[in-house]
Formats: sequence, C-alpha cells, structure tokens
Amino acid sequence: MRNATSSLALLLLIGCGTSLPATSTLPVAFSVQTEFEDHDQDGNAMLDRQEFAGASELIAAALDANGDATLDPSELHDGLFRSFDVNASGHIDRGELARGAMRWWPADVELQYERWNTNPDGGLDEEELTAVLDRMRVVRRWDRDHDGLVSQPEVSRALFATWDTDGDEKIDALEWRWN
Repeated sequence: MRNATSSLALLLLIGCGTSLPATSTLPVAFSVQTEFEDHDQDGNAMLDRQEFAGASELIAAALDANGDATLDPSELHDGLFRSFDVNASGHIDRGELARGAMRWWPADVELQYERWNTNPDGGLDEEELTAVLDRMRVVRRWDRDHDGLVSQPEVSRALFATWDTDGDEKIDALEWRWN
C-alpha cells in the first residue's frame, strides 16, 4: 500500500505536467536551503537521527514564525501551506499537493485533492489545507508530549519517521526529500 501511494503521488506529478525543480531550496515564502551532504558529519552517505536533527532544526526554524522554538498549530498550518504553495499563488494545485505530500506526510496518506478542494477557486487555499491537516491530526501526531506545541525535536522525530521509508534508522540520499 505504501509503495502504491507513493507511486500514485509520482504519477500525479507527472500526469499534471509538473516537474520537480532541480533545486534544494524551498520557495521564497518558505526559505530553507540545506543539502544532504551538509549534514552527513561522518561521511557515510547516511544521516542518523542526530545528523538529521541538524537539518530538521533549520526546517523547524523556518516554520517558527514567532521564534519561540516551538510551533503552535497556527504556525505549523501556515508553514506547511507555504511549503506546499511552491509558486506562492495562494492556492495549492494538484502537483504542489503531490510534491508537498511526498515531503511531509507518511506514504500511506491518500491524496484526495477533489474532496479537499471544497471551494472552486483555483486550488486548495490555506483554510482548506488547515481543515485537511486538522482531520489528519498532524499537530496531535507530531506533538508527542501533548502540550499543544510542536518542538524542534518533535518535528525531527516526525520527519525522520516519514522519510525513513526502509526503516533502517538512517536517511540516505534517496530518502532525503529536500532536493
């Protein structure tokens, strides 16, 4: 099921005529520039949890609008919207949704663009994505200590679990999702 969903997301990208940019930067609205090699401290072509924490710290900081080292639900929703909305149009099209889902969500999440796009206004707006994130209980799943906030270590843990597709407790270059 997991591979089928990932394949579906890839086909959705290709079928929409959207190509993945050959860049390791996110859009200006969500600016993080980080390379796999920058975090591979021991040079073994894999990131363990500690090495991955350095990369995810940059990601969490980009989501943290008020700079308090934690993400409240609003910051997480807004940051995820900005990361999905690659062209900064204010709407997430099918290709942006597929690309964003590959980055942020476990492979078993079924993309339901038509169902989620409740307003016929050119794509998912921030309110629609927030509703999806709430239904998926993203904050609740990421917030391991149940304090209502998502800390940098919680972001790291959630992304590591999503990106480590082979379950070997390492992120290799093929599992790295920022390129």
